[in-house]
Amino acid sequence: MNNIFKGNASDTNDYQGWFLGHFLPKDSPMCSSDLEMKWGTAKAGWEREEWAPAIEQQTISILISGECVTVFPDEEVELNKPGDYVIWQNVSHSFRAISDCTLLTIRWPSID
Repeated sequence: MNNIFKGNASDTNDYQGWFLGHFLPKDSPMCSSDLEMKWGTAKAGWEREEWAPAIEQQTISILISGECVTVFPDEEVELNKPGDYVIWQNVSHSFRAISDCTLLTIRWPSID
């Protein structure tokens, strides 16, 4: 069937966890200018060393498992039960894993 594609969101080493977005090969069914999706995992104690820049896109990170903190310049948001989420736009951020964790991050639209 040509209209069905399957895979695993964790098979995204080439794109740092991002598995859907404008940056994927144009012939991929996962290439989209509408939104970007990332399957992110981190081990307990891992911290992002650099702050991610503020971008105009809307972003939501949803906790799948574990516990983590999204760090903003004036606030820290702890996600500690499955389904907890944080949503932001045009704010730089960093990240810290309290325990081994998995997040689904969605960003829209997908722009250069």
